[in-house]
Amino acid sequence: MFIHDIYYDSGHFYLIDRLKENKYLINCHYYGDHLLKRDWLSIMKRLYDGSDVILFSGEAQEHNWKYLRPSWIAKAYFTHIKTKRSIYFNFFLQDALDIDTGYQCNFPRPMKKNGRTLLIASNTAKINKFKNNYKDIFAETDLYGTFSQNVPNNNFHHNDSVSNLKNYIYDSQYLSSQYTAAICIDNSFENGYLQGTPMMHLHAGTVPIYHGPAYCKNFINEEYIIELEKYAKMNIKQRSDAIKKVSEKIESAEGIFFTNLVIDYLDFLKSTLSAEKIDFKYMISQSNDYRNKFLKG
Repeated sequence: MFIHDIYYDSGHFYLIDRLKENKYLINCHYYGDHLLKRDWLSIMKRLYDGSDVILFSGEAQEHNWKYLRPSWIAKAYFTHIKTKRSIYFNFFLQDALDIDTGYQCNFPRPMKKNGRTLLIASNTAKINKFKNNYKDIFAETDLYGTFSQNVPNNNFHHNDSVSNLKNYIYDSQYLSSQYTAAICIDNSFENGYLQGTPMMHLHAGTVPIYHGPAYCKNFINEEYIIELEKYAKMNIKQRSDAIKKVSEKIESAEGIFFTNLVIDYLDFLKSTLSAEKIDFKYMISQSNDYRNKFLKG
């Protein structure tokens, strides 16, 4: 399979790796979110030569035209966007499938947390929205990212076999483990989109204070998350009590934070992607039934 994605790291992306291993897709072209100019030229060529194409879109298309894809040329389109050929997929599901390399589920946590809240973000629009709408919470939050404090480099948890991006996630997770709670603001409310940031913090033993689509509760059991809107309306004691309550539940969860619906869907994806010949028409039909369940309520 011809892979067009500047961030692809062989052996560490479940979806691409399973597609690449399938011998019946050897002449297929896969296009991810992040493309070079030559990849765009390649897509244009596919419009005319009839080659098999598989598309992936995890980024919110409302943010930039460069994330738009010609879905009509695709054999299958892994995305949160609903089209005739889409197989429901988003960054949350990608991270769930990449669980062994997307974050580290087991590593030593500090015996004592510092009692503060952190936000790891490099999206200035997201940061400014948080700062303007939740001023008192922002004042009590430690900010890390490209435009603020750097996430400390923690070589102890680095893995030489993975990309710098994955090691940055490890560093971020270890930093989170030193805090009581973490602000998690999703990048978009585009229908079907979900970034899944809370998962990194949950596996760090840190309470996610989340702002994003309401259907997140269909992906992550809601007892492990505090909604930012509700948190903002609490007084200091109520906030402390809420964090303590959720923290105790996280510690007793043994790393299982997914809903049963997510577990079922991951099993479906794994089984269909592991087939000798992938039945994309079946995947499209079944995955959109799952999509309706995920986005309900």
